[in-house]
Amino acid sequence: MINPSIEKNPLQIPEIRARVSRLVSLEDAISCVRVSKTWSIDFASSIWYTIDFNIHHAFKDLDGDIVTKHGHHIRTIENIKTQSELNAVLCPTIKNHDVALFSGPSIDAFQHKGVVTLVAPIKQVFKPDPESRLSSLGFSLLVHFPNLTDWHCYNLPTDLFVPVERIKTEVTRYCPQVTMINTWISPSPIIHCLVANAFHGLKHVTFEYTQLSMDVIVALLFHRATLLQVFAFLGSQCSYTERDELSLEDDHFQQSGRAVQLLPRCCPHLKFLEFEGHEMDMDIVEEEKWACKGLRQLRVRIRGLDTKEKIDWTLNLWKEGRQKKDEKDTTLSESHMNEAKDTSIETRVARHLLAFEKLEAVWLGTRTFYA
Repeated sequence: MINPSIEKNPLQIPEIRARVSRLVSLEDAISCVRVSKTWSIDFASSIWYTIDFNIHHAFKDLDGDIVTKHGHHIRTIENIKTQSELNAVLCPTIKNHDVALFSGPSIDAFQHKGVVTLVAPIKQVFKPDPESRLSSLGFSLLVHFPNLTDWHCYNLPTDLFVPVERIKTEVTRYCPQVTMINTWISPSPIIHCLVANAFHGLKHVTFEYTQLSMDVIVALLFHRATLLQVFAFLGSQCSYTERDELSLEDDHFQQSGRAVQLLPRCCPHLKFLEFEGHEMDMDIVEEEKWACKGLRQLRVRIRGLDTKEKIDWTLNLWKEGRQKKDEKDTTLSESHMNEAKDTSIETRVARHLLAFEKLEAVWLGTRTFYA
């Protein structure tokens, strides 16, 4: 004899109910799970089968116990764009993940607004997957970091891998706040191309000193209105040199010393001039005043300061001069007259350093001296 309830409602038959559950709308499935516990078992899978974060906005706020209980029904998850949405589906009952990543002009790329520093060569930025083809315009790593300010594009090859115009376009469009670049050990033509053509309003530029050239100087001068720091490091380590004894290195750019002077003369906001490999000639330095009156750190060698004793004496003269200025000693004593007439290299350098009231640290070949 047929159960009367089944005659009135065929959905009481589990086999029929299971088939119907695959065809109902989401709203109907939600109503059905409320009928009874047995109905809930059949219709829950329809509710949980596909999670689309463009539709199910509240899913990320569900209690973890609920997701754990029903997560085994999930088969498709769409449009995860934030970390909180990803965390919501990290459920131990969801197994055998098959992840498909899709991109396109209609899909907003994931962005992390907290990232301000990126350490990655240009090739990796524009071809994140080594096995895939070059990414199309708008799909480099740069699109993900709108607040990027510092890009370490280290160890560049002899070419840029992508046209410089594309780099400029994506930097301008997706991370316009980039004002600091570190090219590490990159060829001079690459440094020139990047600094001159890919960025606007650079404040900090770092490169290896042996790659300094006239083209690099010209490229840096394109940013003379904004440049705050130029760091040309020695050797393969991007760090300051500190040593007890003076080591006299060859300066490949010494004959072009006047070109280096264009930086402090033409960049009024320069605060850090760090060319440890360069040996400045005071005759050239004294030809024209430096415009960077707010200079805070200077790291260069000086022709004629060829012993540790001469360097120490120079720095002590600078220190004494600073103390006199701090004491506001305006008396013109005989010693001051002698200092003004003194043409020794030590006094000339100290006198030059005293022109910068905000100067805090000086390196002349051995160790950094702090005022």
